[in-house]
Amino acid sequence: LGSTCHDRVASFYCECPHGRTGLLCQLKDACISNPCQRGSNCDTNPVTGNHFCNCPQGYVGPSCDQDVDECSLGSNPCEHAGKCINTKGSFQCKCLQGYKGARCETDVNECLSNPCQNDATCLDQIGEFQCICMAGYEGKFCEIDTNECASRPCLNNGECID
Repeated sequence: LGSTCHDRVASFYCECPHGRTGLLCQLKDACISNPCQRGSNCDTNPVTGNHFCNCPQGYVGPSCDQDVDECSLGSNPCEHAGKCINTKGSFQCKCLQGYKGARCETDVNECLSNPCQNDATCLDQIGEFQCICMAGYEGKFCEIDTNECASRPCLNNGECID
């Protein structure tokens, strides 16, 4: 059959020509026809001559042609209630506001852009922020200078200076 026999101590090894396999090169190589899909590796069982495919992550089946739906395998692979979207050979996560990352694992720090004004303190929250204003300021961003004289706090015709 065109094989080469290699003598070893108390054994031998057959080097098979292209298209043949098995311990004695007695079988046709089932991987010759490239039956495996999606970049999987084909191996031939040296006893039966049948092929088997080693599938890459995200694919299953005898020829690795079936997509694994990672979104229905049990627990959601996306963190913080992100929405799992199945794709060919993988999945993607659609994150809720306030989260980012491949699996929505990172909390977005909304305070990084310094949204608070007038020396206010920014508190990062999930999907939003809160400004703690210094005395004399108000508004979502502490952008409004409070008119402390509006309530006329001075008595006996005293003049209020804001």
